[in-house]
Amino acid sequence: MNPGADIAIGFEFVMLQLKDGSTVVCIIRQESPSALQVEVARAGAMKQREVLKADVQQRISTSAMPTLISLMSRQELRDLVEYVATQTTTPSKPNTTP
Repeated sequence: MNPGADIAIGFEFVMLQLKDGSTVVCIIRQESPSALQVEVARAGAMKQREVLKADVQQRISTSAMPTLISLMSRQELRDLVEYVATQTTTPSKPNTTP
């Protein structure tokens, strides 16, 4: 499963590595031949910013869905794995009533 697949334009997170060595993680809202209009999270709010394409060294699409490992402590991850391992599923019977 690829959580970043088929994301609508304007909702895809992108990491821009700029020629000055800085990195911008953003959502591209508009794109012209020379610039990107992006939204960047700053102090809990989304801020508009223009990035010139000439300043971009590399553009990498990223998933908006963070990996669980980055959000959980080792103990929380162990607890989750243990919980999932104990779950059983019973195949559902097909509905045969008209």
